[in-house]
Amino acid sequence: MGAAQNRFGLGAPGNLLHLSLEYDEDIKWKAGVFNLWLDASCNFQRLDFAGLPDDFDIQVEFVTPLYGERAEPRRTPQLYRLRDAARETHMGFLAKWFPCKSHEPGNKPRVTNDAVTYTLRGDLGDPLAREHLSLRLRALCKEKRITRDIEEFRRCLKRWKRYNEDREFAGDYGVPDYPS
Repeated sequence: MGAAQNRFGLGAPGNLLHLSLEYDEDIKWKAGVFNLWLDASCNFQRLDFAGLPDDFDIQVEFVTPLYGERAEPRRTPQLYRLRDAARETHMGFLAKWFPCKSHEPGNKPRVTNDAVTYTLRGDLGDPLAREHLSLRLRALCKEKRITRDIEEFRRCLKRWKRYNEDREFAGDYGVPDYPS
């Protein structure tokens, strides 16, 4: 996958532990971003905060590049691609996971559902533009946001990639599922 840099933020308001993981361009390929976001969410939603102070929380932030080549004039946010895949393959089990309401006035593309927050930083044409997806683990654990096994997502994603003949995934499906 892509190389990640860790940044730990202690001393944040209300006993918040902030972890930031930054990924390079390699994470974009073979659905790396989708798998990272959803696999982490699926695993983190199983945590138990019982016995910890009520104001303690952990925020894990994933910083990833946009989809497409650096030289392309406009690249696509990975969250939009994931939303398209979920809609087109009827992945209703992800409906509660997607950030859904804006909490910032104006044109800032920041949306959240209190557990999952998404922010796009930079212009779509900027090769340095990055997507920031944050998971608030206490809220993620209160309500199960992904209601099926992550393997169900991978099966649906495989179907979506085939239907869309996505350039990025051309090598993933050169061999059919069945024996030749």
